Amino acid sequence: MSTEDVKNTLLNLVSQFTTRVDDDEKTIRSLEAQGHKVTWEQIQEAYGIAQRILAPTNQTAYEAILTDCGIPKATEKSNRWLPVTKLLYGRWNSARTEFVLNRSAEKYACSFRYFETNGIPASGVAAYVEAFNDPQHGAHLKGIEAADRATNGRTKDDAKIDRLKRIGLSRVNPDVVRIKRPDCVPAGKQNGFLWFEVEGDEIVVLGYDDIKIQQFDQLALRKGRKIEADKRAKADAEVDAIASGGSSNEVSQAA
Repeated sequence: MSTEDVKNTLLNLVSQFTTRVDDDEKTIRSLEAQGHKVTWEQIQEAYGIAQRILAPTNQTAYEAILTDCGIPKATEKSNRWLPVTKLLYGRWNSARTEFVLNRSAEKYACSFRYFETNGIPASGVAAYVEAFNDPQHGAHLKGIEAADRATNGRTKDDAKIDRLKRIGLSRVNPDVVRIKRPDCVPAGKQNGFLWFEVEGDEIVVLGYDDIKIQQFDQLALRKGRKIEADKRAKADAEVDAIASGGSSNEVSQAA
C-alpha cells in the first residue's frame, strides 16, 4: 500500500470521528435542552406550591413548620420567598433529627419574587422562563435571577458574599467532621455551638449553645474568606517560584 493510500485511510478515520463528534454534540445539546425544560417545569410547580403555602389562611401553620425545621422567618427587608424556598428544597435527614438546607437552590427565591412582582401566573412560569432573554441580564432562569437582584439592590459584592458563604459551608473542606447528634443538642436544632475539651486522642463534648442565623452566616463568610485567601497565597507562591526558576510542583510539595 502506497503512502498516499495510507494517508487517505487515516484521513478517512479522522473524518469519520469528526462526524461522530458533531453528532454527539447535537445529542448533548438536545439532552441539555430537555434537562432545562425539566428544571423550568419543576420551578413552575414549586412556585405554585409556594404561593399556596404563603396564602394568609396558612400563615400560622406555615410559621409553625418553619419553626420545626429551624428556618428563620422572613423579615420586612428580606425576600419573603426565601424561607418557603428553603422549605421546598430542604430535606430532613434519615433520622429526622436535622433539616438539611439545599443552599444551591435558594437562588430560586429571587425568581419567585420576580414572578410575583411581574404578575407571572404559576401556570405560565415554565413558558415564561424558556422565552426570557434580557439583553442586559441574560436568558432563562439566570437572567431572571440577575434581573431580580438588580431591581432589589443586589450587587456583585452581594453575590461574592453568597459565594464565600457557600465555600465556607462546603462539606468537602478538609476540616469538616461529621458526627452523630450528641444528646446535648436538642432535636430539630439547625445551627449551634458545641464546646469541648481534648482528652488524649478524644474530644469530649461538654455542651451545646444556640447560635443565631446571622452569627452562623458570619462564621461561614469568615471561613470562606480564609479559604479564598489561602488559595490566593498558594497561587502567588507558585507564580513566584516559577518566576525564580523553580516549579509549581516543587511549591506544592513544599506546601
